[in-house]
Amino acid sequence: MLQQALRIQLHDPENLKLLGEGTIPFNTGSPPFPVDPRVKRAMIEAVERIDVLSYPPTEGLPELREEVAVFSKRTLGLPFTAENVVITYGAMQALYLASRDAALSEPGAEVLLPAPFWFHFPRVVEAAGAAPVIFQTTSETGFKLTPDLLERHLTPKSRLLLLTQPNNPTGSVYSREELAGLAAVIARHPRLLVAADEVYNLLLLDGEGSVPRAAVSLGSLPTMAERVLTLNSCSKNQAMSGLRVGWIGAAPSHIKRLIQLQRFTTLGANEVLQHGARAALAATPEIVGGIVRQLALRRRRAAELLGAVPGFRFSVPESSYYFWVDVRAYDGCLTPEGQTIRNDEDLANFLLADGNVAVVAGTSCCVPGYFRITYALPERTLDLGVARIRQSLEKLRCPEDRR
Repeated sequence: MLQQALRIQLHDPENLKLLGEGTIPFNTGSPPFPVDPRVKRAMIEAVERIDVLSYPPTEGLPELREEVAVFSKRTLGLPFTAENVVITYGAMQALYLASRDAALSEPGAEVLLPAPFWFHFPRVVEAAGAAPVIFQTTSETGFKLTPDLLERHLTPKSRLLLLTQPNNPTGSVYSREELAGLAAVIARHPRLLVAADEVYNLLLLDGEGSVPRAAVSLGSLPTMAERVLTLNSCSKNQAMSGLRVGWIGAAPSHIKRLIQLQRFTTLGANEVLQHGARAALAATPEIVGGIVRQLALRRRRAAELLGAVPGFRFSVPESSYYFWVDVRAYDGCLTPEGQTIRNDEDLANFLLADGNVAVVAGTSCCVPGYFRITYALPERTLDLGVARIRQSLEKLRCPEDRR
């Protein structure tokens, strides 16, 4: 089974500090978009108001919880008030709290992880004390979870489904109809909750991306309000991963339990950072609009460049920062030293060693044979990185029918 084959990596595939000088960081999940001045100003003003540094509210600042609720209702159609929101240290802590809540429901509680996914998900689930259940989606469905696939992997121990909308690493986006099909299955299993990871939900790149709009939120569907924990943050939509502010939106009964869990972990997020998050949410149309316009241009350039690489196969992503590229055409090729490229990890290691280009191997996301390649980088970096990839691949000796 896939979860038995999952190896615990000693490095972070996105950690830029582990790369050599001059490495092209196609592996990054934190592209270098500048911080909006309004966010900086809000944090500076918050520092200047400080007289005493005491514990922050465990559930988050009231004004930020209210801002999240307004954003969620206006943008996503989620029926939230401040009582539906708990502020966390980013979406990763939000996922940990959701998984820990599931783990406490009963021994051996399972968290369903349809692959591909962000490679840290299984580790977060295991750290929370729950059991990750990993299964693959397929290219035929755009790597989306289907009702039949979900039904086949549900067991009496299933307590939480982690659904990423839009998806990292594929960039695919579920339609309302596709989510409704999943909701019908969830409705038949009343003990199953859903952690809806929606951190890329404003980065839809239809047309030129001039007007930001949101992906459909599962929690906005009829009957789903009590069953969904909506996870989000400022890390991806506003491109401020270093801010470390996220949140969970859910029914008040869930929020009360999550607040108690937070009380015994972080005791609440840094107040100064929360003021920055509030400013970012208030300025979301301008901040996200600027990012989406740049992403649309960079996606087009990356599609041109990657499309010209022999053997690379992909669909243009609808959202997120990444291309999900099928690189299986290079399996069985030989390096100049005579070593066989057995899989995507071997190919990724070769590109790093030969061309100083870092990518995320699909095996890390539990779907071998693919690369996750970040396109949310300056065009000169895209040009240089893909040029290096092509130069390295040309050194491989491959059977004629492989590319």
